[in-house]
Amino acid sequence: MLLRSVSGKLFGHNRVIYLHADHAILQHLGQNDSNGECRGEAILTRRQSAHHLYPERRGSVALEFAIAAGIFLTLVVGGIDVGLLWWTKNGLQVTATMTARCMALGSCSDPGSYAVQMANNWTVSGAINSNDVTLSKTSQCYSSQGTYNNFAMVTITSPFWAGLPPPLPHITLQVSACYPVQL
Repeated sequence: MLLRSVSGKLFGHNRVIYLHADHAILQHLGQNDSNGECRGEAILTRRQSAHHLYPERRGSVALEFAIAAGIFLTLVVGGIDVGLLWWTKNGLQVTATMTARCMALGSCSDPGSYAVQMANNWTVSGAINSNDVTLSKTSQCYSSQGTYNNFAMVTITSPFWAGLPPPLPHITLQVSACYPVQL
């Protein structure tokens, strides 16, 4: 369709004239006279574009971030807590091993306080107290008997003190070590 403007009037070569302004259409419903000038009615209608078929998307990124961030932070904090659990258990195992050695060799006067001091060095201060340490002498260590028939055994039991939320179970760490007593 060809349009030309003369003194602000629109002329066309057919009966329907379309003027597009964003999403609106001006339609001429009248007829052209002998001079080709448009006479009659014109209506302005709003054309529905394809983007109205899609739902509103404002705020969807914030909602997606809230869902993803919640899961991400749970995994990160959970990973940190699992690492802290392993680190604490390893520190308590080293403490039990060193205390059993100290007890078997007789190099420390009070193995219970020695265990608490070692636990403070290897883990967080106050992770255990002397009531959490069990000292014993036994004839076998972990169902194995060798040339030694007397062992010093140390068992440490401590609640895991990290800030785990209530749905997770209460975790108690228990480690033990034994060392042959030198006669």
